[in-house]
Amino acid sequence: MGRQRHQYSHDLRVLFVQKHHRGLGYKKIAKILEMSAGSVRNIVKYYKKHGHSVVSPRSGRKKITDVRQDRRIVREVEANRFVSATRLAVQVEANIGRKISAWTIRARIHAAGLNGRTARKNPYLSKKHRRARLAYAKKYDHLTAEQFFLLTKPGSSSMGRLAVYRGRQFVMVWASICGNGVGTLHICSESVTGEYYRHVLRSEIPVTRLLNGLPPATAFVQDNAPAHRAKLTKKCAKELNLEDLGYPAQSPDLNPIENVWAAMKRELNRTPATSLDDLKLKLRSVWADLDDTMIRKCVRSMPKRLDSVIKGA
Repeated sequence: MGRQRHQYSHDLRVLFVQKHHRGLGYKKIAKILEMSAGSVRNIVKYYKKHGHSVVSPRSGRKKITDVRQDRRIVREVEANRFVSATRLAVQVEANIGRKISAWTIRARIHAAGLNGRTARKNPYLSKKHRRARLAYAKKYDHLTAEQFFLLTKPGSSSMGRLAVYRGRQFVMVWASICGNGVGTLHICSESVTGEYYRHVLRSEIPVTRLLNGLPPATAFVQDNAPAHRAKLTKKCAKELNLEDLGYPAQSPDLNPIENVWAAMKRELNRTPATSLDDLKLKLRSVWADLDDTMIRKCVRSMPKRLDSVIKGA
């Protein structure tokens, strides 16, 4: 490998020339500016030849692919937007008979105004999951948007996965929404066991009912976390007159509160938290500012979500 060349700034090149005009030799200039005498000599010779010290633009290394090959790369990408640059490089190598890197492929793709694509991450659905989703959709498909609007849907989830200055720290959050708007937000102070979750339900559900004017008998949706399936939780739900709708596993699209989590995370990412306490403050602030219209829209979308499950079965 040849010696790496260094290009000096324009101001420094001008300084070399100025000192040379004052009668200083190459070695003297090099010693003063702590540069090599060869560099000073080359810059001064360039000035004498061209009358200035501005470096002319260089053509750069010749491209490994020609225009025709570039068009072929673009066609391959447009035919399959999920093909990887590494795999495409292997195909191009076989065609042109020369080694080509994945970085070169990416450069050609970007130059054509195309961007990378990756498949959306979806929950894995086994046959059992699909049957449960279909049964759930058929069970409640007869309800209208207005009836879903009246069905309250408290739910729980974890969030707050934001980096803080001492590394990644996490906050577990329980919250609820219903057809009338948001309920309460509870930031968990310990691991969520069945006993702790029972404490959360007993303290938060009555307040949520009071805030939103909910009836004593309330329809209830929650995911299938271990704490939600605990016997203590089921017993507590009966005590609080909560009717569990039997939410199917691996179905975030059938729980409107997932849209709320997404909206909150977007808002939190605009002003990242600097500490765990700051994250908790921001969580409460964002929750308090949530738009009730957005909440109602999410809940009213349930009939369409169920129809999509039935049509896709």
